Amino acid sequence: MSEVIINAILQAKPGKEEELRSELVKVIEPSREEKGCIQYTLHQDTDKAGTFVF
Repeated sequence: MSEVIINAILQAKPGKEEELRSELVKVIEPSREEKGCIQYTLHQDTDKAGTFVF
């Protein structure tokens, strides 16, 4: 089977940055446990507040 790479960019609404980050952190481990998952890493943009990338 071929490898599929998916990138997702999420932008929190103003004032909701920490709430979004908290919710995204919760899905990391369950996603990593899914069959076939090779890597699932959350990144946070240091220049644009509230911008997250998986």
